[in-house]
Amino acid sequence: MVRNVWTVSLRTTLPETGYSEEDMKKTVKVFDSFEKAREEFRKTIRDFAFSDNSMFDGNGRVKLLDDYIQKTKAYEGYDIEEEGVISTKKLLEIHKALTTFFSGEDTELVLKEGDEYCTDWMIAYEYKDGIIRFFGDDDGPCNGYNPTLTTNAFTMNEEKNYYLYIDDRFGQDEDTSELYVDLAEATFDCE
Repeated sequence: MVRNVWTVSLRTTLPETGYSEEDMKKTVKVFDSFEKAREEFRKTIRDFAFSDNSMFDGNGRVKLLDDYIQKTKAYEGYDIEEEGVISTKKLLEIHKALTTFFSGEDTELVLKEGDEYCTDWMIAYEYKDGIIRFFGDDDGPCNGYNPTLTTNAFTMNEEKNYYLYIDDRFGQDEDTSELYVDLAEATFDCE
């Protein structure tokens, strides 16, 4: 007999930073319904985001992303919307939507679909098909700006696979905090 289940898998260095794959803690939980798995997925993220650890400030904000946004505010006129450039205002809106998502609520992310935007501070983001992806741009990676921050889980009404991946390399060359959470359907033969 073939049976469908939903799994929530976690790989993380939290509450600390890590240097290598050996520093990752790994777990997988299995659920008989999407709803139960979705609740565990959200709870897992909420528990990390709303505790003070190496990645989060205890209020659902990514510490180093917040620091990065504060640095961009120092530039006069940086809130001006320009084609292909991330304004500080837009970064703040994205971070607010992420904090709402981290709290376990569905939220709408209002971004122009399909475009890639960069900053003068060496990161960029792309938004396509409901997926946001931050990454290092131009000289960013050789200057410690090579984050992974990607998710498709701002709204979770549809029964499908969801994920959140964060490696908070927003300006440091040393160890980083990493959080990878997947909600996925799986099929197994239970003879």
